[in-house]
Amino acid sequence: MSGHTTNGSRAPLVPTNNVTTLAGVTVRARIDPALTVEDVVKQLVIQLGVSLEPDETPLHYALRDDADELVTNENLRRKIKNKVNLKLVNAPAKEAREIAEKLRNRQDRNMRYTLYSLQKFIREEQFANEFLKYGGLAELVAAIDEATGNTLAYALTAMQNLMELQYGWSTLDSAFILRVVQILSSPQSPINVCRPATAILKKLVEADPMSAAGPAIASSSRNPPVPPPGSVYRFGFGVVFEQMRKERGFLETVVNRLGSAEMVMAQYRCA
Repeated sequence: MSGHTTNGSRAPLVPTNNVTTLAGVTVRARIDPALTVEDVVKQLVIQLGVSLEPDETPLHYALRDDADELVTNENLRRKIKNKVNLKLVNAPAKEAREIAEKLRNRQDRNMRYTLYSLQKFIREEQFANEFLKYGGLAELVAAIDEATGNTLAYALTAMQNLMELQYGWSTLDSAFILRVVQILSSPQSPINVCRPATAILKKLVEADPMSAAGPAIASSSRNPPVPPPGSVYRFGFGVVFEQMRKERGFLETVVNRLGSAEMVMAQYRCA
């Protein structure tokens, strides 16, 4: 933090951004664009008097803007220049651990909000890695199995976004695929549930062993190559179709939806 002197007196430091604390208090802060985000967060934690747990350091916190975009060294200067409102929040790794823990308690009345947050943050690799490390995938699958309505839509969207990664979801099994097929088979499933469910099936079909970019274990001419351990390229159309066959009326329901005015759904299914 610096200022300049005029006629022997120091000019007042002009705040650059509003920063909202974890307690919901908004303060005016001057952020030095020459600092790294890590140093900015350290200074804010100290200056704002954030109470740290015995095992915590300022590295357990981060900055996001009002749209929940994570502030990084690459976008910090732009956010300072544009005087973007910022929030001091849990760091992605800490947030991921807490969300994974909340998903274990599926009786939590805030489950809808937890999944709403998850669908946004799961796109961030640091968050996703920690979420997977703490067993979050199994908890998300369980939430999809039990949830309904908007809560189910958020859970499915979180899974859809997680599956944009090329790792971490290789353990999805036939029971999960059947659950997604059943969701799509139900005429009562609303559009906001069917969209991510369709995208998930599409991703599973595309995750065919023949589509894997890396080396695969050799196989006979009659069988597809065996994906290496941990590879998500172990599904494909045959795996998905095996579950589709178990659900009567699936194709009829899909065809009826294709004839509706919801073009986004049609594009997902026909792509």
